[in-house]
Parts: sequence; C-alpha cells; structure tokens
Amino acid sequence: MNLFERIPTDLFSILASPNRALYADALDVLWEAYRDNLKIPENTFYSMLRSKLEQQLADATFEGEDIDEEELRDISGRARFLIRKLYSKGWFEKERSEDFNEYITVPSYSSSLLKLFHQLRDDSPIRGYSYVFSTYSTLKVADESGSIYDKMAAVYNAYDNTQALLQLLQMVYHNVKHFFQLQIKMQEVNDVLASHFDDFGQKVVEAYIRPLKIKDSVPKYRVPIQTILTNWAEDDALLTALANAALQDRRGAALADCRRDLMQKIFEVKDCYDSIESEYLDEIDCQVRRYTRATTQKLENLTNRDFSVRGNLRQHRIIRQKEPSCQDIAFGRTVCV
Repeated sequence: MNLFERIPTDLFSILASPNRALYADALDVLWEAYRDNLKIPENTFYSMLRSKLEQQLADATFEGEDIDEEELRDISGRARFLIRKLYSKGWFEKERSEDFNEYITVPSYSSSLLKLFHQLRDDSPIRGYSYVFSTYSTLKVADESGSIYDKMAAVYNAYDNTQALLQLLQMVYHNVKHFFQLQIKMQEVNDVLASHFDDFGQKVVEAYIRPLKIKDSVPKYRVPIQTILTNWAEDDALLTALANAALQDRRGAALADCRRDLMQKIFEVKDCYDSIESEYLDEIDCQVRRYTRATTQKLENLTNRDFSVRGNLRQHRIIRQKEPSCQDIAFGRTVCV
C-alpha cells in the first residue's frame, strides 16, 4: 500500500518549514499530552504549549506562514496558531464531547511517529529489551501450564520476540558502523574520546551489547528454548490442540493453516537460535573490535601529531630565544635578526 494512503499527504510539511524547530518542539509537547492523558482537552494542550514553548513562540517570526495578525499579536494567539497548523496537517483530530468541550484524538500513525521523534530527542540512558529471556520465560511457564491457549500464545510470542531480537541486532550492527564513520571524520583527540567513551560506550555497548552478553545471553537460554519447542513440535496431539486454539483465536482461516503456521514459527525460532551467534553476534563482535582498533590508532595518530606540532613549536621557541633581537650594539649599529 502507498504510504500516503495511510497518512495525510502534508503531514511532514511542517518539518520542512523555516519554523521546523518550533514545530518539532510542539510535536514533543503533543506526545507528552498524549502519553500522560487518556483524554486530551484542547485547552489542556493549549496551556501546555504556552507554558513549555513560551520563549520559542515569542522568538518565532512565522515568516511565510498563514498566520493572521490577531494570532501573531501575542503568545496566546501564536499557541492557537500552532494548534490550528498541527490539526490542519493531520497530526491529530478533534471531536466535541457531550459536555461541548473540544478534545484531541491522536491517530495511530501519529502516535507512532511522535514516540519515535521523542526517542530521537531523548538523551536519557536506554537499554535493550530482554527478548531472549522473555522468550525463555514465556515458553517455560507455558510448558509447565496445562493451558493449551498459553502454549499457543507462547509460540507466537517466541516468534515475535525472536524477530524483534533480530531487528535489535541489526540496529546494533549498523550503529557500530555509524560510529565508525563518525570517527573517520573527527580530527580532534577530545572529540574521538568523547564519541568513543560517552556516545558509543553508553548508547551501544552499555545499552545493548553488554546486556546481550551477560543478562540476555543467547548461549545461556538457547538450549532450553529449543528443547521446549522441539518437544512441542514432536507431539502430534499437542500440535492439533495448538492449531485448534489458534483457529479459535482467529490466527488462520482453517485448522490446517493454523497448524502449518505454528510449525513454521516453531522451526523458524529454532533455526534462528542455531544461527544467531555466527550470523549476528560474532559479526557484531568483529565490527566492535575493528572499530576499537581504528579508534585506538586514530587516537595514537592524533596524539603523535599534536606532540609533533607542540615539539616543533617548542624547538622553534628555543631557537628564537638563542638568537639576538633588535638592539643597539657597538659603534651605534643595529643588528636585526
């Protein structure tokens, strides 16, 4: 399906305008209102815009915008203009309740984008999700349970978690490559150190790689996960019961479709845990070692360069100190060096 069949055509136009920084701030306020309130009265959103963006609204020129003179006159009018602009571009919808108050509703496409934008702005520490442990614990609890529905749901949960884990590993791999490219462009020792220890160390190693090695370890949980799934796949009566539960849950159009789908997901999870170390974890480790070696060499080169420059300057100063300066000497002559 075409993307713009799902979202308004002009949705992103505000982020290409001269006031895009102001609109980005307004979208973050909208995310905060959406996150903290089940119902969002328009007046609540208006008050939040005024209080959180007062300086930005005062400094904005709104040149080329379709703002009228009354809206441009003061902070209140400018905040109302922001609401009108975001509404017209499709970032939220409005509805009038029985109490005749206007309420804001945020469509699913908008809430997903608002969350993403907020995450991109957020500098707080992040952590990877425990996809491996979650898969293991869900399967273990379901295996010990007598509920067929729990077992059926656990298969789909294991599949979803495994796919999410692969996406996480792909993101980590590309993040390592991204920091590699950033490091190549840096020419200052302090910049390289800050990027390596603060950004790469915290946002990649501590957030994702270390948990995967220690807390959410694939080698630690791989065998138990595969054992449970193998036992279920080899139990024909259990598979039929799981397929019935999936059919009742509308996971497929027919019993045979549900059984085939369950078997496919079971084997995909098992195969994934067979290859995930060699195809993902080892490759990420290789890229981290490559990045670390390159960073170390870069620091050595930049440091040696700085020492060479400093040494040359120091030697130049020593030579200059030994040479005579302009001064009067015998017979009234001046020697200038």
